[in-house]
Amino acid sequence: FAALLQQQIQDERHKYFLSTIATSGKALLELINDILDLSKIEAGKFEIHPEPTNLRALIEEVHLLFQPKANDKKLDCTVNYEGFLPAMVMIDSIRLRQIMFNLIGNALKFTERGGVTVRVHSSAAILEHHRAITLEIEDTGIGIPDDDQQKIFEAFQQRDGQSTRKYGGTGLGLAITTRLVQMMGGTL
Repeated sequence: FAALLQQQIQDERHKYFLSTIATSGKALLELINDILDLSKIEAGKFEIHPEPTNLRALIEEVHLLFQPKANDKKLDCTVNYEGFLPAMVMIDSIRLRQIMFNLIGNALKFTERGGVTVRVHSSAAILEHHRAITLEIEDTGIGIPDDDQQKIFEAFQQRDGQSTRKYGGTGLGLAITTRLVQMMGGTL
């Protein structure tokens, strides 16, 4: 309803209020979805649905979605493909997109200068009709102290001293991402 009203209201102050309502509603919906995903995963009710996926197209789509945020922050955001990458892979594209959104989103959120690089490479060896594909997300952001590197992958945990006012977040994204990667046979 806020979006509908935004199209009809002309007063800038009222448009601002509606924008705040819409943004808050979207944030609340994301939080609810994260909690539901984590609950389903922990209850063993979350399923992975692999399907033939054009990995390069999926990665480029996610990259394009994050490019405006990188541009707003005056950051470089690049994708590098190294070695052979199969045209199609069997993977749950929805969950891979969710994983990439969490990791690239965090990289951009915690980076003020420099940039974010996504590296994609595949092993040459095929083991039991499977090829290992590695996605690396590297940023020039604030980093994670050694003491916090295990903790941040647990639900509702964030780096010690992280300002939730400045960076936001609930501490669920990396916990969900870790579990999704594990369910897909990978490691984070």
